[in-house]
Amino acid sequence: MLRCTRIADPGKITVKRTSNGKDAVLKVNGKRMASGGEDVNFEVKPGDIITVGESIF
Repeated sequence: MLRCTRIADPGKITVKRTSNGKDAVLKVNGKRMASGGEDVNFEVKPGDIITVGESIF
């Protein structure tokens, strides 16, 4: 389930992941994920660092 504070922008999620010794930064759109869009099958893995950007008022 995706929960955000009122200043979080679920459309601006990044996931930093290390796989096979290499770092990767993945962009995930939580808005599309919540509505059943293309990111719906994204899997969070152990060690992932998730950052949610702030929205502009």
